[in-house]
Amino acid sequence: MKSASSRTASNSKRPPLRAVPAAPHPDAVPQAAQPAIDAQREALIRQAAYSVYLRRGCTPGHALQDWLEAEMEVDSQWAALPQAQATDETAPRPPD
Repeated sequence: MKSASSRTASNSKRPPLRAVPAAPHPDAVPQAAQPAIDAQREALIRQAAYSVYLRRGCTPGHALQDWLEAEMEVDSQWAALPQAQATDETAPRPPD
């Protein structure tokens, strides 16, 4: 298991996620729009999981671990958005 200091050093080397259109916060949308949000979230997780795979040196056999780490990254970023920004289509996007 990695120490806290090695995890911090590892996290600082992560490439930033590519900017994609902001998805509304799941709690701020009607139930009928939920499938579209789920698709956006899955696309973000897929990109993040690929980034995790690349950071790990493209070693096969860790797909589930990569996916779960990516889910945590995306969900923590999503949760950090103010609810108004998460639903605003004109919200500023993070830089590439």
